[in-house]
Amino acid sequence: MVGSWPDERYEQASESVALACLELLTDEPRWIHRRVETIDLLAQELVRRQVTVDFTLPAALLDDLRIGPDGPWCVPIAILEKRPLRNFDLREHDESRPILGASSGGPITAGIVTAAARLATAPDALEPEVASLLALIARSDLEDARGAMIELRARAARSSQIARVVGDDTSGYFLATFAESYMLIALLGDPSGRRILKYAYDEHLRFGGRASRARRLARRLGWSPFVVDVAVPTAAHAASYHAEVVVPEELRLDAWILDARSDELLSTDIERSVDRGSLHAPRVALDAEPLLVAAISPERADLPTLAFATSAVTTLLLLLGAAFGNLGSPTAGSSVALLLAGSVLFATAVARSGEHRLVRGIFAGPRWLLSIVAVAALAAAASVAFGAGDGLRDVIWYAAGGMSLLSCLSLAVGFFKAASLTRRHSRSGADEDP
Repeated sequence: MVGSWPDERYEQASESVALACLELLTDEPRWIHRRVETIDLLAQELVRRQVTVDFTLPAALLDDLRIGPDGPWCVPIAILEKRPLRNFDLREHDESRPILGASSGGPITAGIVTAAARLATAPDALEPEVASLLALIARSDLEDARGAMIELRARAARSSQIARVVGDDTSGYFLATFAESYMLIALLGDPSGRRILKYAYDEHLRFGGRASRARRLARRLGWSPFVVDVAVPTAAHAASYHAEVVVPEELRLDAWILDARSDELLSTDIERSVDRGSLHAPRVALDAEPLLVAAISPERADLPTLAFATSAVTTLLLLLGAAFGNLGSPTAGSSVALLLAGSVLFATAVARSGEHRLVRGIFAGPRWLLSIVAVAALAAAASVAFGAGDGLRDVIWYAAGGMSLLSCLSLAVGFFKAASLTRRHSRSGADEDP
């Protein structure tokens, strides 16, 4: 029986589905009412993204979006980069929903690109060789698609039809989009009425690496915020886009959405010093490159205060002991010094237990400085405990005090740079008072 196998049914319906999807994608704000994206920062290089899509499919397109007489119905809910999805999940009312795989979705994506190209070249018919090359770009993986795009642009100088396809706003947009991305198509058993789908996946962040060494060092030591750039292309594919950014309670963030092309602010506001930012970007242009920027700082009441206070006390005792202390007797001096070293090592170990991965990464530099203070105190204690000569003992104590002082000064900078919620909230409250 013709069309009895699933892949045959998808192939037969791909042309009508592609035309319907082209119409949906060219005017998404009319049927996608809202997108809400929650970005949970799991580590310095990893985020968990959950997107809620609130939509109503046009009744006039339901027949074209259907696969077979009884469904399912195809819904193009997102355009994602051509990268593997990790821990992907799609749900409606907490029930899992299927998606169209790459082999079945490829003909639909290719149909969108070729349909847009036919509109750009009308009334002339699209040459079969050009249609084949366009389909190859839409269906191939990232590297092959990029190679085919290079070939297509090179041939545009010799072919007026290819030049028209590449230069047209609509066909050029879909061609460039599906060379780098693919369409996530959900399958619904019932397409009627207003519906809400939620999909989630993990994403590894890719850093541009343009920061100077001095800036990277300052960030590692806690002198400047840790800045994360997260592309949010779905902001341009809905009438209204909302994003929530979540960090552990030990951290605070400033967050906003901008256009990476023009640096124009797209969000209606900039969230400041919060652990859960809420941003709204209405009516983002389709040709924009929305980028969510989060500047993350530690809360001052956490490790920055502990590290600075401990290092300051340790440094003071080491320098006072070196200058004025009677270190000749190993009894009292070694006991105090060993207790001092033990307290620093204990503080370092306790601050690490049960930490969130993002917190552990951001606190790595301050904890490293705190460990230097602990080692310096331990070296000073050992010089007394093992009865080092007066000259050597003084050198060790002064050197330990100097190392601790440098670490303390660095931790002091991190302490004063850390987010002070009390100060910021009192200031904002004063600004709001009449």
